[in-house]
Amino acid sequence: MGKFMKRIIVILTIVLLSANAFGEVESFLMSPKQMALGGTTLLHPFENIAFLKNPAIVSYTKQPNFYIAKLSFLSGANIGYLDKALNLSSYQLSSLWAGFDYSTLLINAMNDPYGIALNSDPEVGLFGPLCLGYVGNGIGIMLYDNSFSSIDVKQMPGLPYLVLKSFSEIGVTFGVSTYFSISKFYTLHTGISFSYYKRYKVPFDNGASISELMNYYEKTKSNIYEYDVSDSFSGNLGVILDDGKNLKYALTLENFFGRTFNWSKIRFTEGKEETLEYSYYQTYIPPSLNLGVIYHLPKIPYIPSFLLSDFMVELDLKDIINKEFWYKKISIGSEISVLKIIKLRGGINQGYPTFGLGIDAYYLTIDLAVYQYEKGILPGQQGSQSISLSVEIKI
Repeated sequence: MGKFMKRIIVILTIVLLSANAFGEVESFLMSPKQMALGGTTLLHPFENIAFLKNPAIVSYTKQPNFYIAKLSFLSGANIGYLDKALNLSSYQLSSLWAGFDYSTLLINAMNDPYGIALNSDPEVGLFGPLCLGYVGNGIGIMLYDNSFSSIDVKQMPGLPYLVLKSFSEIGVTFGVSTYFSISKFYTLHTGISFSYYKRYKVPFDNGASISELMNYYEKTKSNIYEYDVSDSFSGNLGVILDDGKNLKYALTLENFFGRTFNWSKIRFTEGKEETLEYSYYQTYIPPSLNLGVIYHLPKIPYIPSFLLSDFMVELDLKDIINKEFWYKKISIGSEISVLKIIKLRGGINQGYPTFGLGIDAYYLTIDLAVYQYEKGILPGQQGSQSISLSVEIKI
């Protein structure tokens, strides 16, 4: 092997092993369906919009769809800590409509407001409402918006330090895919997609003191808004191998040429946008290599299909070259259809259980998920629990 090729291999290895060094947040492209299935995203052949992660799904799509609206909402926090601090388990479900006792909840919150702020780690995500596109017949195109925010309060000497990761962006993805037989039984689906994003974010994802936040807040009261803006490009490669029976395998390379952000500082006031600094810093999301396998049983033996059908189990290994702990890479999900249109889902994501329910009609899909993942480095260090809901109109 020549010196040039060795140098290329060394450079690629350094890039792939540097996933934790850059700190930029990936786009929020997960649906409640995928969250309920343990965060699996690579293979589900009936989730057309999953082509945003694996473009090979475009040629595998059984039922092409035009998308005219899709809204996915996520709200989460460290529910385990909040349950202990606010005694949430003492409230009856009926109290939500019979009259909620806000006074008791407020008293519990004021017992340790600093501890709640320090340990609750709230976050919110939104995909849509902009979602226009078509997926099917070897082509996928989607125009969408998505946003995500999370707050972590770090204990420091003196005043606490707050890390606010918050962005909103508009993206467009175009993908193509094809398939061909490689033997009597196996079919190979291959796809490639390219995406363009325009992202806006608050300038605090590296942390800010309370005084800096208060100064920022005072500016907003005077209708002065400052934020960072950048556009970026990315590309995904995807492969699905179908054995013609019940098993399918996937291999994807996300951000195969990386995703670079050159941030400019913007001030918006009196209806005018002013650029304060061009490209004053850079962030980067490195490539990610992922593997997946799914077992799909369309008809369950000895059980009528109108009762139970479409049993699936999927296992994903994500970002396998990254040096993170192995348990953070594993996602497992299972789904079964009841009466054809009701979907019962469950899974395990990074060691945490996930659950979900879906109603999938021809023109309308509603999905609900309870999703968990690990924000810390070690198992059980900083678990975050979320509830996610989506409504989708398709034609």
